[in-house]
Amino acid sequence: MSRRLWAAALVCALGCVDRPAVITTRSVGTPATRSPQLDDCLFRALPELVIAVNESSISEAPARARLVDACPGPSRISLRLAELAAAMSIAKSASADGRPLASWLLALSRQRLNRALGVANAAYVVDSEVVESNGQRVVLVMSFEVDEVLGFEVDGRRFSALLARRRDRLNWSYQLLGFTNALGDEALVLLDAIDADLLVLLTSDDQRSQLRLEALETELEDVALGQLRARARSYAEAWQRLSDRAELKALVSLGSPTSIPAPREVLDLARQVLTPDQRRHFVAAHDRLASDPALPAVRRHQALRTASHEVQHLVDGHQGTDLVRPVPDSTPSADAVGAELSAYLAEMAHSPVSARSSLARLIAFAHDDEHAGLPEAAAARLALTALGRELAPNPLRVSDFRPSAFDPVVLAQVARRSWELFFGRPLARLQGPI
Repeated sequence: MSRRLWAAALVCALGCVDRPAVITTRSVGTPATRSPQLDDCLFRALPELVIAVNESSISEAPARARLVDACPGPSRISLRLAELAAAMSIAKSASADGRPLASWLLALSRQRLNRALGVANAAYVVDSEVVESNGQRVVLVMSFEVDEVLGFEVDGRRFSALLARRRDRLNWSYQLLGFTNALGDEALVLLDAIDADLLVLLTSDDQRSQLRLEALETELEDVALGQLRARARSYAEAWQRLSDRAELKALVSLGSPTSIPAPREVLDLARQVLTPDQRRHFVAAHDRLASDPALPAVRRHQALRTASHEVQHLVDGHQGTDLVRPVPDSTPSADAVGAELSAYLAEMAHSPVSARSSLARLIAFAHDDEHAGLPEAAAARLALTALGRELAPNPLRVSDFRPSAFDPVVLAQVARRSWELFFGRPLARLQGPI
């Protein structure tokens, strides 16, 4: 391991003594601090540095200087950003034997920056990841704007879930509705991903989507889902016509909208390249969906369900997820399966109001051939088998499992009992959001 790597590790580790190792929470509600300077720093300058760190043809020094110039200083936030920038370079250049420590340093630097942002009640959070792509080591730092902070409590311990939207525009996407990560003391719920998932759900006719829609309709009886579905279909059709334009293929390469409302860049470019009639049709379809009164209620419902799932991961980080019942030898990593199994069942147990939607998602995941080998899919199958002992004769057949038909309180009770059988202890009560 290089001397530089050891020195950086020592400096960063010593810096950790400036505050106790406790779970910290942001102020619940809408973050108060938003500023053009922090927007520029975290949404423009930091992504530019990420690109420079990973592209050998681009010099890091100018990008690092732009980050320093863009960020507020001197301040704890600017200091933590400097630490993060150094950790990014170390993570990229670390030798094979130094990579575990380098990845830990990156995670620690990210955590310290997020804590500084939280202390300032700033509406921002970052995530980091080191991945192998095409034989190359890629260091990623993604930036988010926080819409709301939800507070939860378990056994007297406070946790936070941040409802956030991705703002860095880096060419890297999440396939998750929410997540926690190494050294993380906050859960992230990705509103962009929830919007994208809702658009697929509202415009799809497959059986799994229909089960999910039925569950939503029973849980949100006062919400006009029919009108929302019609508007979502109209918007999806308009988006497809937009994505067929050569000028927009790079921008809309995912083939479907990823947030509601659409990113400003998409709307601006649509206004430039479409004919007046096409532009009016696209913007009208977009605006009708974005302003639909049912959309906030459905989005909120899904966000709270996801938050409950992710907070359970935080709880398990302190209590563990050791299974007392063995899992089949054919399943992936027992640790990963146990973590997802805990979150799936706890999500249903904690939130009867969305338990039928949680069950419908379990069914969808268990029958998704594309992801059949993932720990999440294995955990979904185990959860359905356990729930089926009380709820249905053959839980792994979608046709036998109609989530909308179950009493949500009974479903939550069965999920709690199943969790306790798997993990051999009482499931702690989750209070919140508070």
